[in-house]
Amino acid sequence: MSAEQAKQEAIRVLALVDLADVAEQKPPSLSHGMSKRVSIAQALIGSPELVLLDEPTAGLDPANAKKSANWSKLYRPPLPL
Repeated sequence: MSAEQAKQEAIRVLALVDLADVAEQKPPSLSHGMSKRVSIAQALIGSPELVLLDEPTAGLDPANAKKSANWSKLYRPPLPL
């Protein structure tokens, strides 16, 4: 994967968890909840066929915990050719 492809993939998965707008921020500047969402985004890098999440809403505020139920619906790995 080229550097440009890696950046596009990072933006893609950050957008899935509503964090594309903070892609350029350093990790220490993110809130706890944002860091948790980044962890979820990391699990989606590369479009894995299976993602196992252990308590993915722990540490998220109620609004983002509710949104997280939709993240799995939004995420669809590409179909093999």
